[in-house]
Amino acid sequence: MMSTDQVQLDPQQDSDQLPSYQALSALAVIAVILGLVSALAILSPALWILPLAALVAAVVALRRIATADPPMVGRKAALLGLFLGVFWGVAGVTTHLSQQWIVRTQAQAVAQQWFQYMLRGQTPQAHQLTLAPSRRDLRVDELNTVYATTPALEERLEVFLAQPGPAAVLHFDPKSEIRYISTEDQHRSSDNDYVLMMYELAKPGPSKARQRLVVELRRYPGDDGGWVVQEVMLESEYRRLVDRLEKRR
Repeated sequence: MMSTDQVQLDPQQDSDQLPSYQALSALAVIAVILGLVSALAILSPALWILPLAALVAAVVALRRIATADPPMVGRKAALLGLFLGVFWGVAGVTTHLSQQWIVRTQAQAVAQQWFQYMLRGQTPQAHQLTLAPSRRDLRVDELNTVYATTPALEERLEVFLAQPGPAAVLHFDPKSEIRYISTEDQHRSSDNDYVLMMYELAKPGPSKARQRLVVELRRYPGDDGGWVVQEVMLESEYRRLVDRLEKRR
């Protein structure tokens, strides 16, 4: 007879009662890690690869977990990685597009101001916008006198107005319409923003004279930075330049 302290052991029963070990999906863990670092995607388009990698890792992890034999754990982790990848991917694209729109809007305002100065005959003010912010004369109301009494500035202004782009603008009167046509290029380099915009000037009245010009603008970084009108070209000049660059490639 067996004593009351003894228990009959059934190996089959014990194996059924003990929980079976389930491996954790390594890809699910990787998806979470990639999803967390995907927050960096809002800093630069070059980092958009991070949320994309998180999405791929999460999807593959979910498929493997669903078909694994023996079963694997990590579905919740993979779903978290998927959510983070989607969230930061959308946030990165949205942030980039918003910043691009803000930069274009600022550049467009400066270009519009430059055209207005030129059409009103305020050529010293227009010339000031072509100078780096730190080199500009703060005596805005006295610029005509400053240029007239400073030979070096007067000479630079004459050279500036003799260029084909500015010279063409001077043929239009203050009532001419300034039309924004398109943004030809926009990029960022060494913390400087560059925007290339095409405009069209149209004279009022029966003549309907028109002239398209391309304005290149640059924004300097820092507290002392700001927008500069780097160059104003005739559309024909710009097209020839683009053709030459394409042929070199």
